[in-house]
Amino acid sequence: MAMSNNETKTINIEVEGRSKKTKEDAVQNAFSSLQKKVRSQIDGLIYYMKPVDVEVIEMKEENRIEKFLFFFFPKERKQYYVRLAIHIEISILHL
Repeated sequence: MAMSNNETKTINIEVEGRSKKTKEDAVQNAFSSLQKKVRSQIDGLIYYMKPVDVEVIEMKEENRIEKFLFFFFPKERKQYYVRLAIHIEISILHL
């Protein structure tokens, strides 16, 4: 008789992302850090991970103007920041 070493959990994780290009890139950066953060909290091999719910906690757009030699060639720079709360369903294999 084989014993099952599988476990299914749902967890809540908060992640952050930044981008100098677009809001979408900031969200993508937040999701790319998600797997690393989940692995640090879970023991075992994660073989299935599905985001069930995503909530935007904070989204900011920072604007600043850069100038060459304080006067010439003003250029507007933007930076986007996003903080998400993600509810995740994961399946773990304990070896």
